Amino acid sequence: MAGRGRTSLLNEGNWPQDLLLSILATLPAKSLLRFRCVSKHWRSLIINPGFIEQHLENQQRKEYPQLIFASGTTTDIVLESVAIVDVEVDDKEGAKTRKGFKRRSLNICHLPPDGYCMSNSCDGILCFFGETNLFVYNPGTREFRILQMGKKRSTRGPSYSSDCFGQRFPTHQLVGFGRDQVTKECKIIRLFIPIGEQENHIHECEVFTLSSDAGASWRGLGVVAYFIRPAQQPVFVNGALHWILDIRHANPSEVIVSFDLHTEKFQAISHPSCCSEASDRHMALMGLLSLRSSLCLVQSDYRLQQNIWIMNQSNGVWEKLFAIDWGLMNYRTPLAFPIAELKDGSFFVSHFGENLQIYDPESQSFSEVLIQHERRVVSYAYSESLVPLYGEPLCHEWKITTLLDIVKLRVAWWVKSKWPGDNTVSDIATTHFWLLLQPQREVKSMVSWECPPTSWLKFSTDGAARGCPGHLGIGGVLCDNKGAVKMTFSKKAGWGDVNLAEILAVREPMILFSASSWANSAGIIIESDSKNVVLWMTLPEKTPWKLRQLIFQTVSLKDRVAGWKIKHTPRSGNTVADSLAKSGIDRAHDLLCVFP
Repeated sequence: MAGRGRTSLLNEGNWPQDLLLSILATLPAKSLLRFRCVSKHWRSLIINPGFIEQHLENQQRKEYPQLIFASGTTTDIVLESVAIVDVEVDDKEGAKTRKGFKRRSLNICHLPPDGYCMSNSCDGILCFFGETNLFVYNPGTREFRILQMGKKRSTRGPSYSSDCFGQRFPTHQLVGFGRDQVTKECKIIRLFIPIGEQENHIHECEVFTLSSDAGASWRGLGVVAYFIRPAQQPVFVNGALHWILDIRHANPSEVIVSFDLHTEKFQAISHPSCCSEASDRHMALMGLLSLRSSLCLVQSDYRLQQNIWIMNQSNGVWEKLFAIDWGLMNYRTPLAFPIAELKDGSFFVSHFGENLQIYDPESQSFSEVLIQHERRVVSYAYSESLVPLYGEPLCHEWKITTLLDIVKLRVAWWVKSKWPGDNTVSDIATTHFWLLLQPQREVKSMVSWECPPTSWLKFSTDGAARGCPGHLGIGGVLCDNKGAVKMTFSKKAGWGDVNLAEILAVREPMILFSASSWANSAGIIIESDSKNVVLWMTLPEKTPWKLRQLIFQTVSLKDRVAGWKIKHTPRSGNTVADSLAKSGIDRAHDLLCVFP
């Protein structure tokens, strides 16, 4: 009976169709991929083209955009997605909800060797291209396709150049990706210099349509009548790809060209008035991007300001959206460019291809650096989608031999075994049976340290253990409401596990503070990145019996100070104490510095 009742709930007649579709369309792609297994009826709904478009529209209307940062090597592509989430933090007014970043990284490994560049993003799909290969990937469904390039270009070696945003592209070919707004088909456009036309810079065009047809191939469209500037990224807006024309183009009045993915025709479009009077030097500092689902142009008055123009799609008229003073960019290139708009009218901006900041056009100011990368990355606003690529999942289906290899490796890891020839498990981990996709790694939201309120001091503490059990170290730093350091300590703490280290790291500052001159004039806030210790100090009766005596001793010190609080902080907000604790493990003498 229970089984029949559970099946009947999934019956089409028990679910209002509109309600079911409305609920499903709000869910992330990961959940929908699971729900395809609920029933045949749900699967047919989720893979329906109409539902795919409805889900995409909902994702694009989200309050905050999701960001994608991409970089690559010869065989690997590294992607990092950043979503804006609510993070609970404690301050003098109690718990508050603030915006933080949820970061996920994804390494796509063992691609065919090639120098991969990112072409562009469209409807949740990313396109990368190299000298001979194309890699198209949907992070939402984890579906991918690898394609071979069509006609060959000149036999000369490839050359590369950077655009005004600092992104590196080959100079002999341009690749764009987009969707036909009528048929909803995904298409890849390739412009290349054929053999024998290197000096004339004549481009030929070919198109590949991503479909379920296994025999699909590139279709040649012939010579392009426009002299398109090499080494630039195309922009997909309203069913068309857009490029900037080269300064040597025959008609100086034409600056921007579009390619309609439905008619497959090139056409020059209108441009801002500033382009008509721009010198060759200023033209080189122009680039295209997309904001508010419209085509935008970044135009730089060298050493003065950088203007962002936006095109009205209904009448083709351009108007200035905002400007950025060159002094705010420290007179450096590559140019800073907006990635996405926030609901308050400010913009996420990629600065020098390395830093993510927020720019407020009203106050004409940049925020502090929110995310900093060690090397230049390509930045995009991104929306999850279920758009099919008719390819393969990024994790291949398992073969029996592959499963046996992984079982052997797991058992060997548990028993710390070795293979013949003194090969360790780490050596074996590099062999053929590892996944094409490395596991996703979620990075916790970054939270910065905050000053305590007036009449309070904050002691940030941490404990460290080298092994479990192992040698222990503790450390901490005391600061006032202006952020000035009043005391630091770092010392060895014996032998034990990390819970013991964290308790000792809280007890030590209580002893030091209660014996100081601040004990009667200010309260103390203890910050620890151990949720266990915060819980035990708040509710001592929940402490494990082996550690309960230490907790009671520490709690008893509250009576010696004017005020006392303890709260949890993420490790990202406790880096100084963490460094002091780790260095304490190896100290021959205790470190204690007091700054009255």
